[in-house]
Amino acid sequence: HELSAWDTTITHGEGLAVVIPAWMKYVWRANPKRFVQFARNVMGVKGEGSDEEIIRKGIKTFRRFLKKMGAPKNLKELGAEKADPKELAKKAVEIPGKLGNFLPLYEKDIVKIYKLMR
Repeated sequence: HELSAWDTTITHGEGLAVVIPAWMKYVWRANPKRFVQFARNVMGVKGEGSDEEIIRKGIKTFRRFLKKMGAPKNLKELGAEKADPKELAKKAVEIPGKLGNFLPLYEKDIVKIYKLMR
């Protein structure tokens, strides 16, 4: 939501296409079984490997899917490379309610997730 608020030409879906893979990279350790299921059952990852290897393949496959759909892959492609991660994170935590389902997300976490989007 903060990316769309920062630049109203960014659609919600475009923002999610950039945010979700970065978020996944950041939070998967809180519930690896769930992310292995996503990789196997949604993204069709086959073969053997550690949970981490399967999860990384799943995220990579998801990113390829988004790219194939024409979605941006990072803040630069989104046109938001000049957005300040600290400012966006500060605004995100002002939203009432808990942030994060797999683990609580605080301002410092959100900054790290935005940095993964570069």
